[in-house]
This record gives sequence, C-alpha cells and structure tokens, in this order.
Amino acid sequence: MSQAIEVLKEEVFDCKCGGKGVHSSFVLKESIPHKLVSSVSCESCGEKNTTEDDFIKLDFGVEIMCDFTKENGNTLMAFLNTKAETHLFDVDSNGNEKEIFSFNCDRANVDCIENILLRGKDTLLAGDKNQFKDAVARLDSIIESKRFKMKIVDKSGYSKVCPPGLEYSQIQEKNFEELNKMDPRVVHKKISCE
Repeated sequence: MSQAIEVLKEEVFDCKCGGKGVHSSFVLKESIPHKLVSSVSCESCGEKNTTEDDFIKLDFGVEIMCDFTKENGNTLMAFLNTKAETHLFDVDSNGNEKEIFSFNCDRANVDCIENILLRGKDTLLAGDKNQFKDAVARLDSIIESKRFKMKIVDKSGYSKVCPPGLEYSQIQEKNFEELNKMDPRVVHKKISCE
C-alpha cells in the first residue's frame, strides 16, 4: 500500500519578522485528485498560510447535467472539486427551466446531492436575506419536492456524480462514458478547461 502523504520538501527561510519560518509541501494521496498542499508558518510572528491545489492538472474540464425532474436524485453522492460551479434550475409543469441561483464550491468535498442543495441554501442565507428571499423559497420547494435540474461546471475536470448505490471511492477512476451509461439522469461531458 502506498503512503497517503508524500512529503515533497520542507525548508527553513528567513521570515520578514526576523524569525525562522518553515515552508512545507506535500502530496495528499487519499483520493483522486491528489492534492498538493503547501504550508508556510513562522513561530516567531505566528504567520500561517496553507494552500491546496490539484497535483495533476487535466487538459479538460467537465460539465455535468443532472435531470431529477422525474425521479429523486437527492441521495446520490457527488464529488465537487474546489471552484466547481453549481447551477440550480426550477422546472415548471411545461418543462421550462429557470435558473434559481448558482454558487461555487470553496473546498473539494464528497457529499450527497441534498447536502449540496442545503449548502447552496446556506450560501444564500449568508447574503442579503431580502435580496434572495424568492430564491430561498424556491430552493425550499425543490428540496421538499425533490424535482429539479442541476448543472455542475468544473474546469479541473475532476468533479463527478455517482450512479445509484455507488460511492466516490468506487468511481474515482471511471471515465465519463462509463458513468453516463450507469444513470441516464446524469450526463458528464468534457469541456474546455480555459
């Protein structure tokens, strides 16, 4: 079994406060995408900064269209990479779509679709409650009815929605064509990453 953490470098530098700072870089390999984590700290002045990025960059992005208007998809698991955009659409009885709102994922995570919706609601509630009152009401209706469309746009190409009964650890290395055959409600499509 390979190590979950591979240390790339650790070096001491002269901090702007005059103390000795430490810069550490390592690769976190517990899942795909592997994450490059870089940390800078100085005990003298207390400066601390940590960044995270994908260790391997793909030459494509992904757009994932989810159609849960006929069948509930709230229990499906999804991996959203850092900076992935999530767009939620309300669909009326005539099939007309209207985007309710969108939000960006600030940290890579694996979660069920319902929790992604609830995180979107939290994002709305953190803003101007009067400005987003209608969107929050529509989102509450969607969460209750479990009927909606969702689009995920991820320029990193790593985000995926899992087919029923599968977890992200089981699909990490599956390509989009394989995933698309497993659940007709969810379509993964390669896009330009620029």
